[in-house]
This record gives sequence, structure tokens and C-alpha cells, in this order.
Amino acid sequence: MRQELEEERDEVAEIRASIAKQAVVDVMPPVVITGDAWVDRDYEEYLHVASGVVEVGRAMQFGVKLSGASTLLADGLELRELLLHGFNHCFWLIRHALQDGAPPEECRSFWLDCRMFDDENFEERLSERPADWFGDHDVQLFKWRARDLFLGGGNAVMHEWVIPGLPCTEAPSTYPPHDVITIDPEVADHCEELNARDLCQPRSPRRQR
Repeated sequence: MRQELEEERDEVAEIRASIAKQAVVDVMPPVVITGDAWVDRDYEEYLHVASGVVEVGRAMQFGVKLSGASTLLADGLELRELLLHGFNHCFWLIRHALQDGAPPEECRSFWLDCRMFDDENFEERLSERPADWFGDHDVQLFKWRARDLFLGGGNAVMHEWVIPGLPCTEAPSTYPPHDVITIDPEVADHCEELNARDLCQPRSPRRQR
């Protein structure tokens, strides 16, 4: 299992680099792959990807966590869609923090997961316009709703991970408090440009689809 996860980490790294190469900015948020499946208490919902604050070396950054089970079971296209969705919410988090001047300690435990997005209005408020960040190809691939990602993934997780008794947790764990959240300068500059553009106009990302 460890070797298989290592191989998937290499694939995820390649997909992340490919997204960045085509994107408006040259760097994507960091990605952490766990070694478990994320399920609710009744094993009826599966969380494949989450966005929040992750630990990178000695620093904390806004990034993405991928469930180990989902990472192993998703194909390359599904992984790309999962990453795009997670990155999108990371960029929303960064813009929110910079725009509101929120101190990092107020953002560090803020996690976004697929169970939060059944309400379309809620998802809209916590999403960026994909065209503001990603290349044309990825804009076309982008899925707005987490429930549209990795279709059939819940059944795969159940039969290939949960039933065999592999590690499961209820949700991504948060990291200990940290004084500073590092934001890439290029991403911060682009956020400031977007915030200045949108300062006097309402944001309606769904109308841009």
C-alpha cells in the first residue's frame, strides 16, 4: 500500500505541475495525500478532497488534502478534477484572507469539504471563477459542485477500502496552531489584482460558466 501511494504521489505531482504550467499563475497550492479514507459515521458519505491549511516543512500554507483511498482509486482525469476543485477553494481562501485582512490564526483551521456544498448559494460564495486562475483546458474540465467529482467513487471506497478494513477517519485532521501562514508572492499579487478589479462590482461566478 505504501509503495502504491508513493506512485500516486508522483502522478499527483505531475498533474499539479501540468495544471500550473497552463494556469494564470505558475504555482499551485501544496497537496498532501493521507493514508486513509474519510467517511461519516454511517459510512454513507465519502470525502475525497478538502481545502484548508496544511503543513509544508516548517511552514503552514493554504493547500489541499487528498484522501489516500480516493487517490488510489481515482483515475488521472478524476484526480485532475479533484485537484482543480480543491485549488479553486484554496484561492478563494487566500483572496478572502487578503481582502478582509484576517489574521492567519483565524484561517488556519478553516476546512472546506464536499458535505458543505449541497447548498448552491454557499458553494458559489466560496468559489473563484476558474478562468481567473486556470488555463482554458482546465476551465472546461472544472466541476463546480463537489458531488459531481469522482462519480461512483463512494462505492469504490466502500468495496475496495472500507469493507477490507483499511484505515478510515471521519474527517481530515487539523494541524496545531501556527503563527504564520505563508502565501506565495505571485499568488498574493494576483489576488490583489482580482480584489482591486472586483472592488466595485458584485461577484457572480456561476454566470461565467
